[in-house]
Amino acid sequence: MKAVGVSDSLRLEPIVASRANTGVVRTLVIRQVAAMIEESGLYLQELAERTGIPADLLAGIKVGFFEPNQPQLLALVRALASPEEVRDGVFVGMPAERRRRAATARRSGWNYRNGPPVGDPPDVGAPDPMLIEKVEELVPALREVRVWALKPTLRELEARGRGVLTRSSLSEMLNGRVPIPPYPRYRAYLEACGIQDLDAWTFTWCRLTKLQEAKKN
Repeated sequence: MKAVGVSDSLRLEPIVASRANTGVVRTLVIRQVAAMIEESGLYLQELAERTGIPADLLAGIKVGFFEPNQPQLLALVRALASPEEVRDGVFVGMPAERRRRAATARRSGWNYRNGPPVGDPPDVGAPDPMLIEKVEELVPALREVRVWALKPTLRELEARGRGVLTRSSLSEMLNGRVPIPPYPRYRAYLEACGIQDLDAWTFTWCRLTKLQEAKKN
């Protein structure tokens, strides 16, 4: 997926550094691309699908462990750069406001797309998914998660849902109209509520899904 206005002939050198040493320019671009990954709020798997770059490599680029090659830089800029960051086919760099948002994301664990983290849920008392034995117990447990997370509004959860959650889908899920939510929505909801032990919840989702399929057969 290309950002609007980013052409196939995109050159990476920022205008502001066009006279600088090539290595310095490349380092500047790599740092800004890493910041754009952080600020975008995209799951690495989603970005991998957009760019063709493996998610594990993207994780390394994001934290500075790996240095992307030229085709990978082009793919990342096309996927992440906004129109104002490209001028006449040249990547001009992130504006000051976006750089500030990226810095905030690195410091506090949230980004512009997802909004600030949910309150400060208690360190203890989160619902235990391993106690869920029946399909019909899942939705009440998801409601308990929201209470444990200090009852964020549907609007707040939507803002933190990385494009996966909407207020209507959240309402549908929490009202039990769907006994077992689709996994991406289920996981995004738990993350938005601040759940840390996602492996246990994933295991429970798989177990209940198999139970539901067995009943249908």
